[in-house]
Order: sequence, then structure tokens, then C-alpha cells
Amino acid sequence: MGKFSGMSYPGGCEIYGDNHKVHIFERDGRTKYEICKKRNLKVNPVLLMLPLLDVAIVFAPTIHAFIVSLLPEDTGEFLSIIPEWVIAAISAAGTAVFLYYILRMLILSRRWHGCEHKLIAAAENNDILNAKEYSPIHDSCGTTYVFTMFMSSLVAYLLFGQVYITFIVIMLILESKTFHKYNAMGIAIGRFIQKYNALEPEGYKLHVGMKGMKELVKADGG
Repeated sequence: MGKFSGMSYPGGCEIYGDNHKVHIFERDGRTKYEICKKRNLKVNPVLLMLPLLDVAIVFAPTIHAFIVSLLPEDTGEFLSIIPEWVIAAISAAGTAVFLYYILRMLILSRRWHGCEHKLIAAAENNDILNAKEYSPIHDSCGTTYVFTMFMSSLVAYLLFGQVYITFIVIMLILESKTFHKYNAMGIAIGRFIQKYNALEPEGYKLHVGMKGMKELVKADGG
């Protein structure tokens, strides 16, 4: 078996092997799992989509001008009379709702996050039956890349005068493929964050997950 990876969310988690993945989830009050083929992209597709934000930022003025050209002539006059505090309030409300759902997702997925980490650590040590003994904190978790994201953002701003997502994505891929295990600061920060967002899972989650992991290893020829 190669290196495992995974992701968690409210209601379940997915763990990826070489060619297959196991989906562990709750449905109708029961914990279940299923094995299916994995798309071998080698790189997280989310990372590949993020540079599209740079495209949107670069072409934002052009897009804005195009949208304005489609509006009725008196629209600009109407918008100019809207008080700034109204616009600020709408922006603040939108940001608050966004942060609420992000925090809600992180809180509700904490035990699934821990389950994912314990199963991956046990499988990496060829010790799935003893997954309960492993820590819910894992040094390959996405939280251990937070420091690199921050530093890449700072460097990008100093070099280009703007934070380019593409530069950050390149640095994250480079780290994951080469020097991640040497990034002591990033790993330390990740471990601290995981104390709060990767908790010990309930027994039935882990019990079913162990069965799923054994099937995953078997499906990949392990």
C-alpha cells in the first residue's frame, strides 16, 4: 500500500488508498461503509481549482465593467443613494453566516476527523485491529499546512504586491511531495489545532471504520 489520505465532514469521512477509497458514514441511525474506485489525480482536485480565484481577481475590473454595462442607466444613481452603513451591514452579515457554517462544519466533524486519523495511522503501521490505540492527531493532516499557507501568502505579497492563490498552491504541493516531515513549526501548529478539531471517535464509528479499512487494503491488493 502507498500513502493514505482522507477528509472528514459532518456525518462521515473518506479515506483514500492507492486505487480505491472507503466511505464511512452514518445513515438511518447506523454507521456503514462502502468501497469504491478512486480517481487517481495524484493531487487534491480542490487545490487544482483554487488558481481559478486568481483568474477571477485579475479579470475582476473587466467583469465588473461588463456587468455595469448590462445594467439600466439609472441603476448607478440608485446605488449611489444607498448609505454606506447598509452595504457594510450586508457584508458583515454575509461574512458572519459564512463563518457560522464553516465553524459548524468543523465542530460537527471533529469526531469523524479523529476517526479518520486513527484509521490512517493504524493502516500505515499495518495494525488496523489496534486502531483504538492510536492518536487522533496526525502529522499529515491539512492543519499542519496552515503555517506554510501563511508564510506563502506573506512571501507572495512581498514579491508581487498581491496574494496569489496559485503561488500558495505550488508551495503546498511542493511541501507535500518533499519537505513536509521537516516542517517542525507547521507540524507543531497542526498538532495544537487538532487538539480541538480531531477528537476521540465513538466506539461504533471506529469499529465500523476498521472493517472498512481492512476492505480498502484488500481492494488495493494489500
